[in-house]
Amino acid sequence: PTKAAALAALAADATAARANLQANGSWPDITYSEVPSGTWSPAIHYERMLLLAQAYRAPGSSLQGDVATRAAYLNAYVYIQTQF
Repeated sequence: PTKAAALAALAADATAARANLQANGSWPDITYSEVPSGTWSPAIHYERMLLLAQAYRAPGSSLQGDVATRAAYLNAYVYIQTQF
């Protein structure tokens, strides 16, 4: 895809992740109590945090420097630090 299309997809994915983030910093579709056994559901939390960070920092992203995206990332960061 073109750079513009890739940035638009990144922003769309980050916006969706941000919209689904709960007030406590968790996502409702992740089982945080899961015991690692090959695949580990909480790893998705870290993937979404990376997505938020990339959208926030990517030059040309519509979410670059966006205060709500930064707040969502920090909320998710605090939550995961209290879990493990």
